[in-house]
Amino acid sequence: MFKRVLIALTLFGVAIYILSSPDGVCFEILFKELCNSEDKSVVLTWILVADSVLLAYVMSPFVKYGALKFLIKSKNEH
Repeated sequence: MFKRVLIALTLFGVAIYILSSPDGVCFEILFKELCNSEDKSVVLTWILVADSVLLAYVMSPFVKYGALKFLIKSKNEH
């Protein structure tokens, strides 16, 4: 579980780095140079989508635990 959270935080950090870099700065991701804001916005969108999916995957056991706890508690009350 720690690995999943670490991957999500790394992706989020890369997204923040891309978002905060000025237009004149070029850097390379997967053999593609990103220099203008259009390229950066496409890559940033995909990183944020991947980060959101990974976050949902990480949080799903907690949601399931909460739902099961609520169902067991409500069943015991009746």
